Amino acid sequence: MFALEIQVVYEIVGGVVIVGGSLLLVLLAILLVRRLVPHQTMARHNDVAGVIFAIMGVTYAVVLALIIFALWEKHAETRHILDREANSVGSFRVPPEVMESGLFQFGPPAAPAATPPL
Repeated sequence: MFALEIQVVYEIVGGVVIVGGSLLLVLLAILLVRRLVPHQTMARHNDVAGVIFAIMGVTYAVVLALIIFALWEKHAETRHILDREANSVGSFRVPPEVMESGLFQFGPPAAPAATPPL
């Protein structure tokens, strides 16, 4: 159980490092471009940059929608399997005569009786 918790922590930390590192790299790239490229050069390309950003936004939205759809389908499939399993376990029944006979026991089997020494 402890190992599972450690794995979850590593996954969260790894995700934060990847996302945070990516954001840091993009921020550094923006600062570098703003320092090295003159403002007049960037102003001439505003229209093109707007179209490129719009295309990137739409592409991101479509990919995100496909990911959400795939996860939702997997969730629905898992719920269906879980419902089937719960129904099959719920239909399990021990007849009363078996319960009364002592053949069916809950828990671990009883220890065998010690035989007296000869």
